[in-house]
Amino acid sequence: MAIALLVISGISAWLFYTGAKAQYKHVKTGKEALIGAIGVATTDLKPQGEVRVLGEFWQAFTKYSEIAKGAPVEVICLDGMILVVKPAKEKLNSSICQ
Repeated sequence: MAIALLVISGISAWLFYTGAKAQYKHVKTGKEALIGAIGVATTDLKPQGEVRVLGEFWQAFTKYSEIAKGAPVEVICLDGMILVVKPAKEKLNSSICQ
């Protein structure tokens, strides 16, 4: 009986802890979730096209050379509802979105 009580207490404490921890976790949505996200080009970007990021299709624009269909891309910033992307392997140029 004591062992069952200890197991139930342990499970209850773990459930309470994970529930309380979830209440204080910062939710990332919108712009915060997109910037820095990795996606895939679904069309050639010459310099505009379409990408899939976080399971959604977005219109995208690149200020770099052309990006081929199927290549990994990284979101740099948003220009309205259009993502500004770069090839995922290149380093970020901080002045690209200004």
